[in-house]
Amino acid sequence: MKKIIIFSGTTEGRKLSELMAAAGIAHTVSVATDYGKLVMKAHPKVKIQEGRLSKEAMSEFLRKESFDIVIDATHPYAVEVTRTIKSCVAGMKADGLEVTYLRLKRSIQASEETGLRFFDSNEACAEALKEIKGNILLTTGSKELSAYTASEEVKKRLYVRVLPGMESLEICRREGILPQQILALQGPFSEELNDALIHQYGIKCMVTKQGGISGGFLEKKEAALKNRIPLLIIRREAAEEDGLSFDAVCEKIETLTGVNPCRAVNRQKEKKKLTSARWLKTLACPRPRYPVPFRAMAVSAKRPAPAWSSTPKRKTMCPICWHAGW
Repeated sequence: MKKIIIFSGTTEGRKLSELMAAAGIAHTVSVATDYGKLVMKAHPKVKIQEGRLSKEAMSEFLRKESFDIVIDATHPYAVEVTRTIKSCVAGMKADGLEVTYLRLKRSIQASEETGLRFFDSNEACAEALKEIKGNILLTTGSKELSAYTASEEVKKRLYVRVLPGMESLEICRREGILPQQILALQGPFSEELNDALIHQYGIKCMVTKQGGISGGFLEKKEAALKNRIPLLIIRREAAEEDGLSFDAVCEKIETLTGVNPCRAVNRQKEKKKLTSARWLKTLACPRPRYPVPFRAMAVSAKRPAPAWSSTPKRKTMCPICWHAGW
């Protein structure tokens, strides 16, 4: 059995881990924070490693556990983490160890269209916010918050949407964000919820990253366009362009382990649907096929036996209909 580790964020890595566990594939999940551990579902096939790892610690951990497959499912903007994982895997290969690296890439949905403004950095975006009046909904997370709090004038207009973890809340406190400016929520969010937040807090501008479908980018964009407010977008670094789609990663796992987590779970769902459909079909039959000895159909004054079961022979009857009072 191949030893697998997933370096996970709170979206793609979590979903992949759940599918692999349901398919019976044992693996380890490495998360950076306590919140990352909380959102992971407990499962006998899943071992969770919590805590940020330096390059040296990560390399030692991968070698000690002798992982055969390393899956990088970290956040698209965690570029440094991805570089560290790649470097550690390259070092293992250089030492003659057989290890496979898979990068799970989030699909991007963004285009240069009216109402959208793109920036290459958080600092450039923060500078542009000085020229925009009104409240700002900041959905870039807590790690880049310092770029937006550098200006007191911008900071007092911020409404910061972050994960409800202690680390995120501590960063907000350290950067001087007031409690009433913090929206601690777990995403992704629907267009309706984004729309409601825009109305609730009188938002005149929204800031986000060039995330993909799973990151709720489309819902943010549609809510911003619907309310006719500018959407400022931080471009993803070019280094993130390489990687595999979710389905492609599942196919690679199948090649290496013999089990495709996506297909395995789909087969389980289809089997449940088929079993359920057969049961419902049986219940719908007016003369169900349940062979029951005649002696089991005791006749009582309060519940007379069906007319078609009066002959003292082995008959068929539906226990559902019988208990319903036939």
